[in-house]
Amino acid sequence: KRANEIGPLATFRELVEAADEKMLAADSTGGVLKPMKEQNQLLIYTIMFKDGIDGNNNVPLAHAILTDHTVPGIGYFLGNVIHSVNQVTTKKKLRPPSFIVIDFSAALMNAALQQFNIETVNGHLKRCWNVIHRKYSAEIIRSLSFIHLCCCHVMHAVARSLNAEKIEKKTREAVLYIFAYMLCSNDINQLYDTLGLVIDIFGDPNEQNAKKKLDRIGSLQLNVDEESESVLKDFDNIFKTAEKKEEVLKLVDEYFDSNEPIIHQSPFNKEAIKRYPLLNEIVIKKK
Repeated sequence: KRANEIGPLATFRELVEAADEKMLAADSTGGVLKPMKEQNQLLIYTIMFKDGIDGNNNVPLAHAILTDHTVPGIGYFLGNVIHSVNQVTTKKKLRPPSFIVIDFSAALMNAALQQFNIETVNGHLKRCWNVIHRKYSAEIIRSLSFIHLCCCHVMHAVARSLNAEKIEKKTREAVLYIFAYMLCSNDINQLYDTLGLVIDIFGDPNEQNAKKKLDRIGSLQLNVDEESESVLKDFDNIFKTAEKKEEVLKLVDEYFDSNEPIIHQSPFNKEAIKRYPLLNEIVIKKK
């Protein structure tokens, strides 16, 4: 491995500069260290990247033990990592990785966007919308990082919510499959069509063909490899894991930058409401 020859920082810099696309993965875990008196939970944060094409060739870029799990706390750690990489070899500003893979943590998402792109979640959603509609050149796109949510983390988060609602197993599995399908799709119009079916099934009390439409979604094929499909469709294991993890999805300060939640300001959400007005009524009732 190249990382064994010149170190992880220099290797990461080489790979990012040479590749058209490069992923960086960031995550945290607890239970490794004993809690300390009068301190918040201790979590170990890890940033990793792939050195080569083998899926097992994952190289740790940096670690941090933090008790402050807010955007400023995580952002300080990420900022130090970026600074350290920038000091390697040429001391030129690092070209950011194309994708940053994270879990469902709002704080980690905000911190990564602030440090790598100097933007908010609102700005990132608008940027993603513009990318889908081909409004940027390849050079502009390559100069920024984009957030990828880990499918397994998202599925477990959805499963926890479904478990909390005490919904019957068959319905929980159907909803989980819908999320798996939408996570794996790369066709924006197909996603909106699927959302329309979901609104009809679960949001319209007058819908007469709910079961038929639910079966239709269930027959759609996941756009992933066989191994990933088997993991995403292993509902028993997903719900079992979700029961063990009682994590709470926490909001961060960025989510309160206006009287309207970020999701309602998203261009994706605005387009969905434009296509399906009933969605707006559902959102108002939810408030």
